[in-house]
Amino acid sequence: MEEVKQHPRSKRKRKNINVYFNKTKITGHTKYITGEFQSNKCNSYVPYRSSYELAYLEQLEKDENVINFQYEPISLKYTDIYNKERTYIPDFIVLYKDGSVVISEIKPEAMLKDYNVQAKKKAVLKYIEENIPKDLNVSYKFITETCLFKSPTDYVNFIRRVKKNDYKSITDV
Repeated sequence: MEEVKQHPRSKRKRKNINVYFNKTKITGHTKYITGEFQSNKCNSYVPYRSSYELAYLEQLEKDENVINFQYEPISLKYTDIYNKERTYIPDFIVLYKDGSVVISEIKPEAMLKDYNVQAKKKAVLKYIEENIPKDLNVSYKFITETCLFKSPTDYVNFIRRVKKNDYKSITDV
């Protein structure tokens, strides 16, 4: 008896659906979740331009070690992949109780090896080295989906909560 062969595609691994990327619609509107987050620590509304930024804002607000944070606080120059000078604005600067400061950038993990992302990182590290006294504890950190969510299901549940018309941030609860 002849063995039945499987279709070649059936042996391929199922392509993971990356729920972390949001695409621009043809209309020019993005699917990004945007808005303002009411921060008690900052005593102000903090804008966010993605679900990742919103999730990070909620984490910062809940973290007892965080004293304060600023959104897009500095502007730095870097050279992109086409050798053009560009401006880079890191997403957050966070001040912790122990006196440490973290300059953080929110990015999907899949983008971390991108040339321009690495060029921006080099610009921040150069800025820290040239402008921050050595005795201050200032570092740079990427915040990815693995920092923000325990699993893809956790991310989907977060999105569902946010997209509800009655969404309340943790500061409203």
